[in-house]
Parts: sequence; C-alpha cells; structure tokens
Amino acid sequence: MTEQSGPTSFANHVDFCTLGMFILDDIDFGGTRPNVKNILGGAASFAVVGARLVAGKEHSHAVSWIVDVGSDFPSEVLDVINTWGTACVMREDNNRLTTRAWNGYGPNEKRGEHLTFFRMNSRKDTDGLDFKYLTPKLRLEPWMLSDSQVFSRTFHMVCSAGRCVSIVQNILQRREELRREGKAPSSSQASERPFFVWEPVPDLCTPEEQDKFFVANRVVDVVSPNELELGMMFGQPGWNEESEFGKDIVKRILDSGIGPNGNGHLVIRAGKDGSYTFSRGQRIWLPAYHQPDASANTPVVDPTGAGNSFLGALTQGMVTVDRAPAKIVGSVLAGSAVWERALEALGKQSYILSSLIFATVAAGFVVEQIGVPHLSTSTEERELWNGTEFTERVRLSNANHDRSHNSSVGPPVRGLSLDFSPAVKSSYNTDVETPTLNLHATPWAAQSYFRSFQSPSGFRFSTLTVAQMKRLQLQRWSSSVLSPRARTGGRLQQHLYYNLRRQSTVSPAPQAENEPLFEEQSLNSSTHIPQSSHFKYFLPSPPVEAARESAKLAALHARLYLPSRLPLETLARSLVDASADSNPNFNNEALATLGNDLLSHYTSEHLVCTYPRLPLTVIFAAMYAYVGPKSLAAMAKEWGVEMAAVPGGEVDPGLLQFKRVLPGTDVNAGPVTGTERPNEHRKSWRKSMTSRVVYDNEYGDPVGVSGESATPESQNTQGVTAEHANATFVRAVMGAIYLHAGRPAAKRFFEQHFLSRHLNISDLFNFSQPARDLSRLCARENFEPPVAKIISETGRKSRHPVFVVGIFSGQDKLGEGAGASLLEARSRAAVAALKGWYLYSPLNVRVPSSMEEEGAAPWKPVHVDLGEVIV
Repeated sequence: MTEQSGPTSFANHVDFCTLGMFILDDIDFGGTRPNVKNILGGAASFAVVGARLVAGKEHSHAVSWIVDVGSDFPSEVLDVINTWGTACVMREDNNRLTTRAWNGYGPNEKRGEHLTFFRMNSRKDTDGLDFKYLTPKLRLEPWMLSDSQVFSRTFHMVCSAGRCVSIVQNILQRREELRREGKAPSSSQASERPFFVWEPVPDLCTPEEQDKFFVANRVVDVVSPNELELGMMFGQPGWNEESEFGKDIVKRILDSGIGPNGNGHLVIRAGKDGSYTFSRGQRIWLPAYHQPDASANTPVVDPTGAGNSFLGALTQGMVTVDRAPAKIVGSVLAGSAVWERALEALGKQSYILSSLIFATVAAGFVVEQIGVPHLSTSTEERELWNGTEFTERVRLSNANHDRSHNSSVGPPVRGLSLDFSPAVKSSYNTDVETPTLNLHATPWAAQSYFRSFQSPSGFRFSTLTVAQMKRLQLQRWSSSVLSPRARTGGRLQQHLYYNLRRQSTVSPAPQAENEPLFEEQSLNSSTHIPQSSHFKYFLPSPPVEAARESAKLAALHARLYLPSRLPLETLARSLVDASADSNPNFNNEALATLGNDLLSHYTSEHLVCTYPRLPLTVIFAAMYAYVGPKSLAAMAKEWGVEMAAVPGGEVDPGLLQFKRVLPGTDVNAGPVTGTERPNEHRKSWRKSMTSRVVYDNEYGDPVGVSGESATPESQNTQGVTAEHANATFVRAVMGAIYLHAGRPAAKRFFEQHFLSRHLNISDLFNFSQPARDLSRLCARENFEPPVAKIISETGRKSRHPVFVVGIFSGQDKLGEGAGASLLEARSRAAVAALKGWYLYSPLNVRVPSSMEEEGAAPWKPVHVDLGEVIV
C-alpha cells in the first residue's frame, strides 16, 4: 500500500479532518431514469465539501481527509477530488476494491422526493433493500492519521458513542506523545485542544445506548443528531421542541454536560424546521435556507449528504472567525443591535453563530444535484460552486437584515433575519435566565417548503419529509409484514381502518386532493374511528386501538424488556394466530415467517461456528432443542403468556388467540406428503442426509401441507394446537423486534432468551458402533489405527468388576471409558474419543453476523471440517 498526498504539502497546518468513510455510489432509479455509477458519496466526501466551501480556495489545503483507493478507482473521480485542492491522502491498495455501495429506489421513491432537504441526515449505513455495500468497507481509525492530521484544529466523526470516546482519547494521546517527542507543529494552536464534532450513527440511537451517549457527549464539543435519532435515543419516535418530552431531553443532556467543561453545544437537525442549537445559557434556532433559481423554483434534486455537509461546514466554521466568510456575515449584520447583543451574550463562543449560518448555506449547495456540487472558475479567477460563489450566498442570506427585520413595507427578503430576545426564562433550566436567539427565514423561505415543484429533470417532487421517506422505504419491502394497522397516526391508516375493519355505518370524510397522503403524528396519538357499540363483537381479533388499553399487553412488553420502538399494536398482532384471524394484515403469520428465518439463521451459525465438526444429525437435533416448536412453546409459558378460550374482537389483546384443534384429532395422522423431494412415492428408497439438507426444514423433518407447514386456510378450518400457537407467537415477536428496532436489538434478544439456555450437546450423540466409526475416522485423518489398552481394573473375579480402558492412536490417548466388562469399557472409550473429536470448538468464536456490528474487526474465515465419518 502506498500513500500519495494531494496537490499541497502536509507541512501546512490542518484546520479540518474527518474520520468518515469514502464511498462510491451506484444509484438504481428503478427504471424511472438512467442509472448512474461512480458517484462520490459517503460521510467523508460530503463533510469535506462542506468544509471546503467555508475554507475557500485560499485555505483549501487546510481541509484534510483520507481516501482509500482500490484497483477499480475511476480516474474521473480522482480528477474531481484534485480540483478541490484539499490535503487528501490517497491510500492505494491494488489488492482490494474501492468501497462501493448500491442505492435502489422504486418508481415512487426517488432520491430527493421531498423538499425538506434540510433534514440533514447523514449518509450512513441502512439495513433496508435500498442500500447495501457492494464491496467490503474500510473504516478509518485514529492510528491511520498522519502527524499533521493528528494536529488538526477540528475533527468530524460519524460513529457510535463508544467509538467516539475511543477516537477522542486516541487522538489526544497521540498529540501528547508527538509533543513529548518534539514533533508537534511550531504554531501555538498545536498546544490547544481541538474541536470535536460528533454525529451519532443512527443504528445505535437506542435507549440501551443512553449511558454511552451521555459519556460521549462529555468528550466532544458539538453533538449533532437529527430530531428522529434524538427521539429514538430516548424511546420516542422523534423530538419536538414544543413538547414536554422534547424540553426534558434537552435539559437532561445539558445537565449531563457537553464537552470537557460542560459548555459544548447540542445541534439538533430538524428538517424543514431548520436546526436548534442549545448550550448552557443559550438557545439558537436557524431555519433551513436555499437560494431559488431565476424562476423562483428551488432546484432540489437529492438531499443525500446534506447532513454531512452541514456538519463539515459547521466544523470548519468554528476556526474561520477571522476569514472572509465570517467577515462578510459581520459586515452585513454590523448595524444590527440584535446581532450585537447576540455576540455579547455568547462571548467566546460567538463563533457558533457564523458557523451555523455557513452550515445552512453549505447544505443548500449539496441538494442541487446527485452527489457533490460542481466546482468551476470564473473569468475573474473566482471559485463558483454550481455557478455561484459561496461567499455570495452567505452575503445574500444575511443581506437587507434591517429591511426584513425592521421594515414593514417592501417585498420579503430572500434570506435570514435575526430575532433575539434576551433574558427569556429558559424552558430547559428553570434556574438560569437564558437569552434566546431565533435566526428565522423570510416568508419566501417558509413557503417554499410546502409547495410542490417541477425539477429541471422532469421529476415531480412532493412535500414528503425525510422521516416519511425512511418509513416508506421500510414499508416498501416489509408491507406484507407490517400492515397499516400496525402503524400509528396518518390519514392513510384511517382510510385502511375503514375499509378493512369498519362495521359502522358512518362514512369516512373525503380526502382533499391537495392534502398529503401521509401525516406525521406521534406514536402515542390514537386514531379515532367511528364505530358502533357492538363493533368489536363482529371482529375475529381485537381492534387496533384496544392495544393501548390492555394492561396485560403493557405488562408483557415490560416483562420481556422489549425495545421501546416496538409498539404495543405490533405486539398485540403477534398474539393473533392465523387460525383466529385469516386476514394476513392482522395475524402474526408474516411476522412469524420472518422471525423463524432469523432464529434459524442465528442458531445455525452459532452451532456451525462453535462446533464445526458436529454431524448433521446432531445439528438438526440441536436446532430443534434451541428453536423447535416444543422449546418455543415452553418459552412462551415462561414468559407468562396466557391463552384466550376463544378468539374474538372483545378479547383482551394481551391474550394469545388461536382456534383450538378439536379434541380427539390426531394432529400427526399419516405421513407428510406433497414435498418437493423427487421420487417421493418410492417408500422403500433410503433418504440420505444430503437430501434432508436440501429438501427438508431446518430440523431435518419433511416439509409438506401438514404439521408445521400447514396453510392458513387449513389452520383456520381445523384449528391448531396450543404448542403451535405459542411457538408461532415467539417467532412473531422475534420478527417484530427486527422490523421495529433493527438487527442489533434482534441479535441481543436472541442471545438473551435463546442462547442463554444451556444445552448439553454431548447428550445428543447416539453411536451404534463407536469402535468402527473411530477406526474410519482415524483412517480418514491419517492417524495411526486406534488401539484399546487397559489402564486399570479392580474386582475382575468379583460380582462387580470395573475396567478402565483407554483408546490410543500411537502415543496419544484419544478417549477413556469405564465399564463392568472390557467390551463395555472399550465402547465407552471409543464414544469419548468420538465426542472429543466432534465437540471440538475453536477459541474466540465469531459468527458471520458479527460483521454487521459497529466497529467489527476484519473477518477471518472459520474452521470448516470435512464432515462426519461415512461408513
């Protein structure tokens, strides 16, 4: 691997350094337009663009980052990077491919299908069908930074809380070591503590990560989640400043402290509502801003990366107080008493004001095209990004402040205006008198967020927010699993309620054509559905709204310590078997299918990686012991799940509902038929182990139209056993956790409730001729033939003799056994030797799914054995 620097020398000081990944994107538009490849992406690219916009051409070399170049790195991408003039470290490795990702969008899910590009979500890994890595990703670590990069004045990070703390500690430690070695830069800034700006990775914004979140906040200067991620961190669907919950979250974070001295900033990126910045004593609100084109349309094409660019510009702006962009803001707003009072109130932290303005303007450049903005040079040798200067947009965003803020006549100004109210009683800390600063947009900016427009490329974009886009993307691939009834709020949900579950004579109100199809509502809000007093008695299963009123359901949710993102409505659905309600939108069949696949996947990889030499028959038996129907049914009883006598709409949603099989019915009558196994009619043919792997289920049992694989129609007619209903419920819970809380939560639930159960694998073996099997095993592995030797004996001529026999291969003892006869002792010794071979387990076992975790180490292939002995 070689390193190449950019066009400028690293001997110069570094203002900005990002530890985000560089990714090349391939975008599939689902046939709505030609697909594109080799698009610059990843947190690194967009963060660098934001920092580069603020730094300008004069200080472009002070923006530093790392790009891992593989053998397939396109030259045109390298040309684009070189035009920026940044201090970019190109790490070439022709033995690997460049990190690439695939982005897929259906005909109704285009990149940029909303105006709220200022949600400012980062480009991070997601687990849906719309994003996946095409090549292995290579994460940056602090030890990979050069000495110049280690002494950067600012650092930008997109990572988990635990990794954030590790990165900060390692960077500060390296700076101290280099200072002791005399390798620190001569500038006085090298002795100052750098600014750290942290963006939490969304996959780990969970209540379980709260403690780590608070710890990480104390080592960074700025923490910036978006409002969805902040809400999920505290078990809510989102954050809202007006709610008591939102105020309480901010107060808890500020009381806990941000930064080493507790005076850091919490920057919440809130989509169309702009950004909210909080610190001890200050509150700043800055709305989203974008400059329209000549036709007054907002040329928003793709919001991807706007969040990274926002934070990149914010980070660079914190050390740009004495340069051109900051001077422009100061000169334009110099005559404003509000601005002067704001600067006075913020004191030494006044840099945050101009930094937030830079961040908002920089994000506006990123959304105007797919990928990064285009850089060109005017005839006057000025830098033009998408045809305009960054400093010019900064000037326009703050121009005519007095006119927009103090004048009541004239047209509205396209830009930002100040509204500063000093000494307002803080909602977040009742003991402190805090100034509140509102940087708000003019009427044009506010109105532009709520109208549809036609883009230059011919696509029509509606007013969907990013939160709605995320939800739609999840629903697109899981619509068969999560029915509209499992979602809360929204006019579409009400419409589906009326059509699927309404027994009332009241008709729903017609929907206006110009009203959005989806509306954002709180998960705690209930949907009122007009219905008769006897409505629920006509339903095969309880109505959705009953889930919020069930004490049993809430107790079960708490007893299992389920993620807060798993709503009670979905938990209630997991308790409805297909035999009780045949409608797939309201029973747990789809959830159970997903959960069964997850349980089989996690269990099989655990067994194969932990015991790579297990015979397949033992693996089948262990699979059945861990996640078989009998085990799952016993688990449901341990959870305290109660069963309803008869299913119906009036039943408590916290009870397991299924149609019971009639007494006296032989549920195992007759062999399984209708399988995909060829020559099934030939009953005398032996079914090999290989055929069981290919044609049978995960337990090695035939799959047909009876038993576990019965169709919902037959179940609804004949009923099911309590064991089957309980097992299906447990599988459905697993599937629901995966859908609502994500893969990490599902993996934790599996480890806590399934792998925590002790299973003695050695009891699953049953050898008919162990001595013969051991001889074949030794021959296959080129060991010396096994020999039985008497180790000790006692009472040979008594009524109860005991012989201890060992099996040896050369000088190595393979096994030892005791018995009342030499034959019995030899047989037991052979069994012990075989179990010692088959139960081999490597040290530091890793399973393939561990690679999906944050911060996973590089994968090392696991041991794969030749298989069991075939006699």
